Amino acid sequence: MLILIYNFHMGDRFTQSIFSKVHVHASLLIFFLVLSFCVCSILGKEQLGFLQGMTEEYVKVAYRLHTTGSIYEDSAVDAFVFRPPGYIYFVAAVLRVSGISPRDQLRFSTESQAFEYLTYVGSQICIAHALLLSCTAVLLFLWISRFTCLWTAFLIALSFGLNPYSIIYTGLMHYATLHIFCVVLSGYALTLAVTGQDRRPFKEFLTGCLWGLTTLVRPLTLILPFFVFILYFIRYGRSFKRAIGSLLIFCLGMGVVISPYTARNYVKTQQFIPVNAQSGIALWAATSPQTKPAANYYNWWNLWYGEGMKVYQRVFPDTPYNAQNHIRNCLRVEQEFQKEAFLNLRKQPDVFWKNVAQNVVTFNSDINSVFIKLFQRVQENPPPNNIFQWLVLNTPQDFYSPVAANAFYGLIVLLHILGFIGICVAFFQRDQGLLVPILLYCCFCLAHAITYMDIMYYYIKIPFLFLFAAYFLGWLQTYTIDFGRLGIPKRISVATLSSLCLLICVQIINVIVFL
Repeated sequence: MLILIYNFHMGDRFTQSIFSKVHVHASLLIFFLVLSFCVCSILGKEQLGFLQGMTEEYVKVAYRLHTTGSIYEDSAVDAFVFRPPGYIYFVAAVLRVSGISPRDQLRFSTESQAFEYLTYVGSQICIAHALLLSCTAVLLFLWISRFTCLWTAFLIALSFGLNPYSIIYTGLMHYATLHIFCVVLSGYALTLAVTGQDRRPFKEFLTGCLWGLTTLVRPLTLILPFFVFILYFIRYGRSFKRAIGSLLIFCLGMGVVISPYTARNYVKTQQFIPVNAQSGIALWAATSPQTKPAANYYNWWNLWYGEGMKVYQRVFPDTPYNAQNHIRNCLRVEQEFQKEAFLNLRKQPDVFWKNVAQNVVTFNSDINSVFIKLFQRVQENPPPNNIFQWLVLNTPQDFYSPVAANAFYGLIVLLHILGFIGICVAFFQRDQGLLVPILLYCCFCLAHAITYMDIMYYYIKIPFLFLFAAYFLGWLQTYTIDFGRLGIPKRISVATLSSLCLLICVQIINVIVFL
């Protein structure tokens, strides 16, 4: 990772200073502090793990890939296109590196046996997540340090890496931590690629490759080239020709990474599936009447068992619904739900636009803070037998004290406010320093707005909130407070002081959650 970043910096005099000794030492300190805290949580606390099945079948499929060499056991679904492959292959690589023998097969004949898998290989996956979070915090520090002072960047990046939400996610058998790492790495690389007036095709190509890898984890960024065109168009003085040229190189990089898997999908299914086969059902969700999204509840159940099952049972009247049957018939399910989605768009387009508006609002205002309460609850004996009961829409979530969850929600609200001010400051100052993260944030917001937004998807905005807030605090750098009257012969910038207060708030919440 460091070699890759170094290659991006080469040739750019402004960014070569990022590798000063101070930056290296600060990066190492951030890495080991975040890693130490995560490892203590993983080894000393009960983790959310599979969240009783809510993390889906990624790890199970990855284990089968590692032990049998096949991505799925059932020959009828050998062409496994139901999920994106990024996290599956990541977990399989972790198992290989950690020395889990392919001969030690576990057959998952029952659901209980499947969940016993967490104790078998779960710690290795959690440690890998911890390493990813530590690297993400370092990358965020380097990104933030481009537009603010070292101390502010250090404290904000540390606040991101040590916040309880991110730490809890390292113990979840889910793609979130990997996806955030890929997004921050690729976003930082994109920032470096557009730095300076001279065009560097190799950087644009390599950045496209990184975003291709990110897209294989979650295909939300298939629409990213549209936003990258806007970026290049603004960055290169509204030169349409130059922007198109850079965009083509960027798309070539994405295509080089994604196209082999797309070709594999076509060979297996004779259908064009860029990453995975869930776009039809996602579009159907966007065109179906929904209740207002609630960040702390699993809204999908209401939609699926209310309307989705009607479509499924119409297509498969004699096939009982379960995850295995859905995977086996996912291509047929996709086709039917895609037809239903287009029918909904013709009959009731207002429903689609209402859902889009609701998704935009919840993406920009809510957070699934209930995960903090769930983490606290699983530490107690006896452990909960049914987590689902607390996530059903309109069910009281009084299973644990809300103090820590509410405090974290308050922190997110504060970051939203600071971040919004930071974006406004950048806009009025015509500073393009936030152009890349703003466009990336808009990309994720739009992707969820036109498809679906639910409890498992809010994680993606967390690094952007810290980054936007850091920009505003960096703008306060010129303002200082004189502590001479307190016997401290030094003026401390408001930015550094505010960042320190933010880190203290994060640690107070950590004390409530982990101690």
